[in-house]
Amino acid sequence: MTKAMLTPLVPLYSLELGASVSLVGLLVAASFVLPLFLALPVGSLVDRRGSAPVMTAGAVLMGLAPLIIAVVPGLAAVAVAQVVAGLAHLLMGLATQSFVGSISTGVRRERDYGWYTTFASAGQLAGPLAAGLLADALGYAAAFSAAAAISVVGVVLTRLLPDDRGRASGSAGLGSSLLTVGTLLGRPGVRLGILASASGLFAMTAFAAFQPTYLESLSYSATTIGMLLSLKSLASMAVRPFMPGVTKLLGGKLNTLWAMMLLVAVTLGATGYFESLGPLVLLSMGFGVGCGISQPVSMVAVVEESEPGNRGFLLGLRLTGNRVAQLVGPLVIGLVADALGFGPAFLAGALVVVVGSFLLLLFRPRAAQALNR
Repeated sequence: MTKAMLTPLVPLYSLELGASVSLVGLLVAASFVLPLFLALPVGSLVDRRGSAPVMTAGAVLMGLAPLIIAVVPGLAAVAVAQVVAGLAHLLMGLATQSFVGSISTGVRRERDYGWYTTFASAGQLAGPLAAGLLADALGYAAAFSAAAAISVVGVVLTRLLPDDRGRASGSAGLGSSLLTVGTLLGRPGVRLGILASASGLFAMTAFAAFQPTYLESLSYSATTIGMLLSLKSLASMAVRPFMPGVTKLLGGKLNTLWAMMLLVAVTLGATGYFESLGPLVLLSMGFGVGCGISQPVSMVAVVEESEPGNRGFLLGLRLTGNRVAQLVGPLVIGLVADALGFGPAFLAGALVVVVGSFLLLLFRPRAAQALNR
């Protein structure tokens, strides 16, 4: 929930300090610099040491990030806090995904990842709305302080997790794992998962960074902005129980993934061309539905190709692709927004997702086989 609170707070607070739209993009991208280089080492660390200690370290750092902004004013503090938050999110995300993958298999694994993303969406539902309300009522310092305090709950919960190192026994070190990257990328499920996930995260980062900036330019309050982000997460969470029915209706997981990526592209691309609240609510919820189905499917595609000894490393490989997309996305879209406006900027993000969705078709037969095991 702490990370979700930072999603609207960082862009809005940066704008209040005088940042341009492109600088907001740079600050958002700052959280993805360290994960770009550390995803594989951290994934290997999870394989060797287990998920729980890595998750605890991530929760502690996640609380430190908003505390830095609350205590030290200025854009430099925002940049430092974003780097810390990015590292924290990497530690927690990889450890959590590896833990979920280690406790189940097959159809049950798909269900468990659905529950995992559902609870993640619950935090993303409450976080932005709480952040907006606190910022409007008490100011940004209080909102960042509250985000830091909430992370204490995460630290306590991670200490209650069982040790899963036994499930990851036999893990090769990072050096050995790096030699197998080419082999892993040759697996259709891995390629599919990385491509779909990176395309989706490109869109999600663009949406999270620039929807608040766009709405602020339309004079919407922080509470309303947080509410729209929360509605996106609500839609992501609400659609998860219907995933089996949607998959059956669309003729399989690959077709479902492709359709949901197109839904993400359409709703993202249209966002910059509407100003009234009603259409923006519908677009936010449509975007949430697309992300709510596509992201769990991409996780399952990667984990199904893993073994206990390299699950964390393989998820780190997926996360590296994600962080490339999340690092480049805010920078490119921020520059487009400064030069051409928000409409073309959101369209540029949508175009990237469309290209990614059509690339899935290049290896459709083998990918479909990998997804439908």
